Amino acid sequence: MAQKKRRNKHNKANPSDQAQAQPQVGVAPKSAAADKEAVKPKPAAKPKADKKAKHQPSKAELKAKAKQKAEKKPGIFSRIINYFKGVKGEVIRTTWPTRHEVWNMTVIVVVALLFFGILIFLLDQLMVVILNWASSLMGS
Repeated sequence: MAQKKRRNKHNKANPSDQAQAQPQVGVAPKSAAADKEAVKPKPAAKPKADKKAKHQPSKAELKAKAKQKAEKKPGIFSRIINYFKGVKGEVIRTTWPTRHEVWNMTVIVVVALLFFGILIFLLDQLMVVILNWASSLMGS
């Protein structure tokens, strides 16, 4: 007799039936000894050590670490020299504009200053005219 495959509620084959039907590649079949090992109780876990029980350094060790840290830090003059060496390196890597580019940018800045200066002057004069007109209406 042919065995009927069990179906779940979505009319799909039961996954356990599929696992039995398809042998796993590269996995040895289980033996009786393997089943016994799987049933063996696991040894009890070692209790975790308290956080307070960790090694805390003594004052002498702390002083030694502080001294080593202080020795690693360069002096004030060597830090200043290193700073200026870094500045020199950055200046060398900078792409400087050509004389023509500097001239063009200067002309643009001067033209923009003249434009906005004249614009502000004209707006100021317009406000003077409007305020004089408004004061003449109120005063008469």
